[in-house]
Amino acid sequence: MLERLSVCVPDDEILATIEAWLEIAPFDRRAHQALLGTLARRGQLRDREEHVRVTQRRFEAEGLDESWLRDPLQPAAEHARRRRKAVASRFSLPPNKLGSHSPCPRP
Repeated sequence: MLERLSVCVPDDEILATIEAWLEIAPFDRRAHQALLGTLARRGQLRDREEHVRVTQRRFEAEGLDESWLRDPLQPAAEHARRRRKAVASRFSLPPNKLGSHSPCPRP
């Protein structure tokens, strides 16, 4: 049910919904992928990277395969980096001045 809600709720409620999903099912890959995708779309790459590190340790401690966390995340992170660079060039800002948050307003 929380998986379905995470697709339907407004953007400002999505993180709380996904976090509730993770509390109930802490080893559900779909929940982690939903959270990581949401963080990447919001430009919260540091939070995303921290979640990857914590989740990898948790999966390893339980003897579960955590290799899936490595590869699927790279495209989302690279897309966010390219987007920040494009925004920076449009506004004549050096990309490193943007930090981890996009200057674009959220809908």
